[in-house]
Amino acid sequence: MNDTGTQEVNKTAEKRDHAAWLKRGAASIQEAFLNRTNIGLLVAGILYGVFRPFFEQLFSRYWVIPFLSCFQSGVLTQAVAWAVIVGIVVKCGIACRNRKRISETSLYRWILITAIWAAIRFSDAWSFVPWVGSVTYFDIVPFYALSVGVAYGCQFIKRKPSAVIEEEGFECDEPIETSGEDRLGRSEFARTLARRLLKTRSSHQSFAVGILSPWGYGKTSFLNLIKDELKHHEAICIDFSPWSYGKETDLIREFFTEVGKELRRYTDTLPRDMMEYARILEKSESTSWLSMLLSLGNTAYSLEQQGNLLKQSLQKIDRPIVIFIDDLDRLGGNEVMEVLKLIRNVANFPGLKFVAAYDRAYLVEVIKKQNVESANCYLEKIFQIEYTLPTFEREKLITRLEEECSKFLRDEDKEALKKIFGSKFSFEGVATEELITLRDVKRYINSLRNSYKKLAGNVVLRDLMNLEILRLKYKPVYDLLSQRWEQVLMYEGGVLKLYKSSKNREKEILEYQKLPSYEMNNLLTDMGYSIVEIGRINRVLNFLFPSFRLSAEYGAINRKATISRYFYDTIQDRDLPIESFKKLWQKNYDYIKEEVDNIIARHQSFSFVNQLDSFIPDSVDECKKVICTMFYVGSSRSLFKSSFDVILNRINLLEHYPSEDVEIKAFLWGIIKENGLSNYISDFLFSECHSLEKYFSFEEINEIETDYLQKAIQQQEIQLNTIYEYMYRATYKGSDYKVNERANKLFKKYADKHIEEFFQSQVSYMRPNGGYYSVSPFAQKVWGSWADFQKYVQSISPRTPIIEEFILFLDKYLKNGADAAIPYKFRHIKIKRE
Repeated sequence: MNDTGTQEVNKTAEKRDHAAWLKRGAASIQEAFLNRTNIGLLVAGILYGVFRPFFEQLFSRYWVIPFLSCFQSGVLTQAVAWAVIVGIVVKCGIACRNRKRISETSLYRWILITAIWAAIRFSDAWSFVPWVGSVTYFDIVPFYALSVGVAYGCQFIKRKPSAVIEEEGFECDEPIETSGEDRLGRSEFARTLARRLLKTRSSHQSFAVGILSPWGYGKTSFLNLIKDELKHHEAICIDFSPWSYGKETDLIREFFTEVGKELRRYTDTLPRDMMEYARILEKSESTSWLSMLLSLGNTAYSLEQQGNLLKQSLQKIDRPIVIFIDDLDRLGGNEVMEVLKLIRNVANFPGLKFVAAYDRAYLVEVIKKQNVESANCYLEKIFQIEYTLPTFEREKLITRLEEECSKFLRDEDKEALKKIFGSKFSFEGVATEELITLRDVKRYINSLRNSYKKLAGNVVLRDLMNLEILRLKYKPVYDLLSQRWEQVLMYEGGVLKLYKSSKNREKEILEYQKLPSYEMNNLLTDMGYSIVEIGRINRVLNFLFPSFRLSAEYGAINRKATISRYFYDTIQDRDLPIESFKKLWQKNYDYIKEEVDNIIARHQSFSFVNQLDSFIPDSVDECKKVICTMFYVGSSRSLFKSSFDVILNRINLLEHYPSEDVEIKAFLWGIIKENGLSNYISDFLFSECHSLEKYFSFEEINEIETDYLQKAIQQQEIQLNTIYEYMYRATYKGSDYKVNERANKLFKKYADKHIEEFFQSQVSYMRPNGGYYSVSPFAQKVWGSWADFQKYVQSISPRTPIIEEFILFLDKYLKNGADAAIPYKFRHIKIKRE
């Protein structure tokens, strides 16, 4: 629809709203004037004005002289009067604060009372007891009337909201009223049907039309479109909703009551004739002999005579009468049969037209249970014609879905939404085929908006939308997934996939005593789903956990670290919000380091590293900050660190930015110097030396490793095991030993200061330990030979029991050839059994 068309629709809607407001106002005024109490007061006032001397004399004799003449003003009466005034003020204040509804009937009543008060108060025939100054006790009456007027005016004052509510409301599942609201293209079909209905002439019986569609397909909205068109042709439209009455209610009586009430304005006798017809009908159908006996002689007309009288009354109304019956498919079997009987027999009057909406499959099933041989033929006798409601056009339904989603999505997610609905690849989309009706779309929007509000920016929009479809259409499956996802999913290749049984997996479950896993199809079968339903469910699940996907972006549902947030509708305390992570890279590196320290202190490093590893920088500067941060986190006390493969990937990425000349070697040198002693960076250089050959030679890396060893030795708090790690990296290239004299000298100096600890660490044992021990070959490589090492050991002085015991053990080991473990019982040296 173009802008001009939209403006015309809006103007039409405004005119109709204004007309509706005037109509409601006129109805309220009419009700106020026709109220029996108000009519009585008006008549009493008029009679008093016409026959004033008579009434004044009457009041004086029977009311004033015997009672009111004795009234005296005193402390008690004044206190009571003040209490009444305070009560009136308080009541008025509460009514104004709560915007209490004061009807026009009540307002008009108090206007009449005030007029009568004025006629009496300012009459020369009476004198009143003063209360305060010229104010009398009788003046309390107009004061209360004034409070009613104030309360009536306050209800039209718009209430100021106590706080601004930013959240949008829910999408209401309400039927449309007019063609201007139609967005699914059904108005023309409804207009055609309404006009054909008006052209239909049925001179001997009523005419019934059936509107067919399942639940949720917009039957009520379609009926409203028909009504909207009929009202333009001055047709009388009457709604009868049998579902709104209780099961024990006499639907036929309620029908005639409702129809008679609506037709009262067109003929005065019609409501009475209808109720009489219903009464006669009820007695004629009674099976009680007592009720039949009592009815003898009480009926002026027979059922046929009363029916003919009713036909004549209906014919006097020179306007089409159309009765709408909605929600017929919500009734029980007996109620359905009673309504069908009503249409076909009881209310089968010429000129009446019925339009009923129902799910035909449901009605056929209900009629069969009533022992009717051919349910289809039965319905054909009731309804002269049946229209199947046009199905929703998928394009219009999806367009409506996209428009409604765009209303609450953030700007940064609207591009993702366009990609979801515009992608040619199904795996990038959403299982919208599950949303069949407009009711489905509205319920889905309400559910999605609520979840999105809590998780926006921390989940993948496509996954959230598919999961909401699963929750809406297959709630038991959603509950199963939320409670037992570890048993129906498997972790393979870094992503979660639907579990598939295999011998190896079943063996692993038994060996490691894991929770048993289940294939989804078996569970769905046990849950009672049909083969067709299982296929549809699997399609939704494959959107969420595709078997072909080899990686998952952070925040995706098929990522182990982030699946839980989809079911908790919030991120956990140890999860770093994705928005906070993205904003981090807009800051300088010094700020990033401070924030990383805070993240580690908040125990969010696992979430941070997961996002860091999956983050792809957009520029050289951003990429450098990411690499620096990875090394900074790796060098910190964080338990979670980026893998070396990821870091290498980001380093290689520096070479692929266009028009950028990046000095990668100088950049990496800067990182090494900045982080100082770092076991993580040392391990990275050693493990990835072949991948780093284009930046560093082996000799350069070996020199860096030796510097790390020197720094580690200089720090007193470094453990011996860590020193061994630095020493290993400084003296090996892969698995090949390379002599490093500088490293050997550094370690010998370290050993001199930690001699007992060093000796004990050199004792190795066989597993299982049967009392056989050997000396680690490490000592031979550092000292050059066993003989040099033995000479060093024997030169140590003074000697402790541990040193003495190690010297004896070493001598025995070397005499035995130093090529096999020997039996030995240690008394002082403590062997660490790992």
